[in-house]
Amino acid sequence: MNNLLVFLGMRCMTGETGKQYRNEEHTLLGNRAKVEEARLSGLLDAMCEDELAPRENVKRAASGAH
Repeated sequence: MNNLLVFLGMRCMTGETGKQYRNEEHTLLGNRAKVEEARLSGLLDAMCEDELAPRENVKRAASGAH
């Protein structure tokens, strides 16, 4: 069902409408971030401290090596 709505929107939106929609979404996200600043800050801090993989794996992935 969701894909049908996405395709309908893509077919019906003009470039200008798409820009307007994108700008509105960015504004909404920015407002949510301001309202939730403390929680978002705590989450980002926790994410930075969390080691998801050994550093060597991260470096290898960043360099594009397999």
